[in-house]
Amino acid sequence: MDKPVSQGFVLAKFNPRSSAYWLSPSARLAASRIVTQRFWALIHWSPGAEGAGAPSLSVISSEPAPSDCPNASFILGPKLAVDSGMLWFDPAALIVHPPLPSTHAELCQPVFLHSVPSIRTLDRITAERPPPYVLEPTAFDVFKTVGKEARSEAYRRALAKQDARNSETHGGDPPEEDRLAYVFGELNNPRAYAFEYGIQPDECIPPFEHVATLYDEMFLYIQLCKDYRWAGVEDTIAWAQATRTKGMPGRMRRPENVRGLPKPSALLQRDDRFREDAQTAWDLALKPRYWTESGGLPEEDESELHSDSPYLLPFAFPDAPEWYPTIELGRPRVIVFDVFGILLDREDAIRTALRAWLPADWQDRRPENDIEDVVKLYIECEALANRARSESARSVPELIQAALADVAMFLNLPFFDTQTQAFPGPRRSPALHSPAADAYCARARAAADAAAIATILRPRPFPDVEHAVQRLAHTGGDCTLLCIPPYSTAHMDLLRPSLPLALRGPPTCSLAAAAPLHTPYPPSVFDALAALVPSDVRPEEILLVSAGIGRVISPALVRRHATALITRPGSLEGSARFIISRKRERNPVPSVFVSDLGKLCDALGLA
Repeated sequence: MDKPVSQGFVLAKFNPRSSAYWLSPSARLAASRIVTQRFWALIHWSPGAEGAGAPSLSVISSEPAPSDCPNASFILGPKLAVDSGMLWFDPAALIVHPPLPSTHAELCQPVFLHSVPSIRTLDRITAERPPPYVLEPTAFDVFKTVGKEARSEAYRRALAKQDARNSETHGGDPPEEDRLAYVFGELNNPRAYAFEYGIQPDECIPPFEHVATLYDEMFLYIQLCKDYRWAGVEDTIAWAQATRTKGMPGRMRRPENVRGLPKPSALLQRDDRFREDAQTAWDLALKPRYWTESGGLPEEDESELHSDSPYLLPFAFPDAPEWYPTIELGRPRVIVFDVFGILLDREDAIRTALRAWLPADWQDRRPENDIEDVVKLYIECEALANRARSESARSVPELIQAALADVAMFLNLPFFDTQTQAFPGPRRSPALHSPAADAYCARARAAADAAAIATILRPRPFPDVEHAVQRLAHTGGDCTLLCIPPYSTAHMDLLRPSLPLALRGPPTCSLAAAAPLHTPYPPSVFDALAALVPSDVRPEEILLVSAGIGRVISPALVRRHATALITRPGSLEGSARFIISRKRERNPVPSVFVSDLGKLCDALGLA
C-alpha cells in the first residue's frame, strides 16, 4: 500500500464566499464579489493526518514573504528552462522534484516558498493522486522545523507591537469597549479559509514566477468580516431595501415615525449611529428620473422639479455648477462636431476589433457572455488606463494596447505584448508547450493584437454623415463647420481621411487644444474655440453636437453654447443616463434631442 501523501505543490484559488459561511447572507454576497486569482502553493497536512483532513497552505511566489522574521521564505530549486534545456540551482534552495519548469529568460529569477504565514484551510480533502511537484523529504523536514520557529517568532513580534501600540494609545490594556469590539462577532470566526484546487480547462496556468495576490485578497476578506460582523447588518440592509421601494419624496426627520416608511427593528432603533445616518440613507434612496426623447423629464415629474428634493448624484459629479442655463436652438453660425459618436463610429470599431481578437471558441464556451459586455469592459479599461497615464504623454496605440491587456487579464486570456515580446499576464505553463508551439502562439497572438489596435485606430464614418454634413455645408449659409481633435492633433491626422469632405480642410481641426476621450471637455478646449471663431459670434450661436451629455453637453452649457444630443440606436454613450438632480435647472438639458445628423438638419430647418 502506498504511503499517504503528506505534501506537494498544487494550484489553489481563494474562495471568499465559502470562507464566509459563518457570516450573514449579505456578507457572503459581498465576499463573492472579491476578485481572486490562482496561485501555486505547498499543501501539507499535520502529522498523523497525511493525505486527509483539513490541510494548510504555504504560498509560492516570485516575491519573498511580507514578514520581516528570519527564515520567513525559502528559495526553491532546481529550475529547468524548457526552451533551452538549461538547469539553474541555488545551493541554499529547498530541493523540489521534479525541477520547476521555467523559461530561459526567467531561469535565474528565484521562486520563494513562504513559511510565514501558514494558512489554515476549511477543506477536508483527500489526496487521491500525488501532486506534480513535491519537496524532497529532507527539504520538507527543514521547512517544517525552521518554518515553525519562524511562525512563533512572527507571533511574538506581533504581540509585542500590539502591546506597544496599546501602551502608546491607552497607557496599558485596551479599554473595555475595544476588547468587546474585538470579541463581538468573532466568536464564530473559524479563522480558516476555503480554497478551490486545480484549474478549469479554459484557464491559463500561472508560472511559478507569478506574483501571488492571495494576501491582498485575504486583506479585503478580513476587512469585509469586520464590516459585516455587527448584528444589525441584515436589519439595516433590509430597511434600506424596503425604503428604496417606497420612493417617497421629501426628507425624513424620525425614520420610525414617517407614515409609509418601513419601521426599523428594535435593534436599529436603539443604535444612535443608525438614527444619525438614516437621513442620508433616505436621501440616497430617491428614485431617479430619466430624460425623454422629446428633451425633458416626464410630465408627471414637473411638480417635483421645483420642490426642495435633495440631489441625486452630488457625490458622483462634484464639479456640477449651481445651475445650468437653458439655451434655445436658433440658427447657429458655427457648428462644432464631436468626432467619435457623431462622425466616426468608434464603438463599432471596438466591437469589430474585439470580435476578431477574442478566441474563436470564447462565446461558444461562455454563451452567457455578450460582445456588448466586452465592449463596455474595454471602454472602462481604456478610461482607467488613460487616467493612469495622464501624467505622462502616451500615444493612442499604447493606450489601446494597455486596455486590451487589462481586458485579457480580466477575462483570463493570454495577451502578447508586442513591445516587450512577452506575456505580461497569466499564461500556459511552459511545461505544457514546446518552444516551437510557444513561438507560433506568440506570433499569432501578436498579429491578432496588432490587427485589433489597427481596427480601433481607424473607425469608419456613420452611413448618414457624408450626406448630412453636405446639407449643413451647402444650405447653412455662412455657417462654419468645425470638429475638435480627439486625444491629440497627431491622432486627428490619422482620422482625417475618414472624415466627410467638408471637414477635411482648414480651418477644420485647427484648434490649439485637443479633447480628452473619456472625461469632460476642459476649459482649454472652449478657450481655443473662442479664439478661432470671429469675435462677433455670440456663445449661443455656437452649436456643439455630441453623444456625450456628461462629457460635452454639460461643459458646453456652462459656456452658454447651444447643444444637440445625438442618441443613435445602440449607442452606449448616447443612451447613458446623466441626471444630477430632480430640479430641471440643476441638470444639463440639451437644446435639441435627435437620433441622427439628418434629424438635426430637419430641426435646423435645412432643405
